[in-house]
Amino acid sequence: MSKQSNFIFEEGETKDETIKLNEIYYNCTECSSPIEILYINEKSNTIEFKFINNNHIKKLSIKEYIKEMKKFNDKNINDDICVDNNHNKKYEFFCLDCNKHLCKECLKTRNHIGHNKKVIIEIQPNEKELNIIDNIIKSYENKISNLEKDKIAKIKEMKNRLKESENKLKEKNKFQIQENKNKKEKELEIKNNEYLLSKQNIRDKYENELKYIENNYEKDINKITNKYKAIDDNINDIYEKEISNLNDKYKKKFKDLIMINI
Repeated sequence: MSKQSNFIFEEGETKDETIKLNEIYYNCTECSSPIEILYINEKSNTIEFKFINNNHIKKLSIKEYIKEMKKFNDKNINDDICVDNNHNKKYEFFCLDCNKHLCKECLKTRNHIGHNKKVIIEIQPNEKELNIIDNIIKSYENKISNLEKDKIAKIKEMKNRLKESENKLKEKNKFQIQENKNKKEKELEIKNNEYLLSKQNIRDKYENELKYIENNYEKDINKITNKYKAIDDNINDIYEKEISNLNDKYKKKFKDLIMINI
């Protein structure tokens, strides 16, 4: 059987899930039996093949065919070496009745006498068919490579946008914090001015009231002082008058005594 040495990737697969083309032998999409390729359309990337065990014909896109074919891929069969009973011979036939690959040693066991058999070399893909499929696969690989590059570029772009968005949010947060700080300082300044003004108003009011009380106090002191001074003056006036009257009285008595002849 002919082999290829490329990789096939399907959308959503990782590298660990892919199968090398040298492990793919263009088996059936419903079992591990070989197929007979009837036609390959390079323009539409489609393949038409016949199931050799029932002669049914199927047409698929090459991408879909390879995807379905890998489900039934058998590495032991792909290696072309028969491991049954340690024959270690190259597979040359496929038994349609047993749905089994056979080597010459398998035929010698006479277990497949009278069975319908296909010669593998007659139905395996020829070089032209393999080249067509290989070119299509390479086209897929190029598309995948471009998609990988686009993905890396988009991831980088997304990271840059994320970083840009983070920086914008950081600047916005910084601006809002500073704006909030400015508002806080403004409100504190207004409240402090109100506080100082209230204190000053209370101080002015207190000083005015204190001055008013002091003035009233002085007036009351002066009034009381004048009141008692007037009383004292009146008492003194009475006293002076009484002293004057008393002196006048006794002066007259002294005078009369002096005038008397002894």
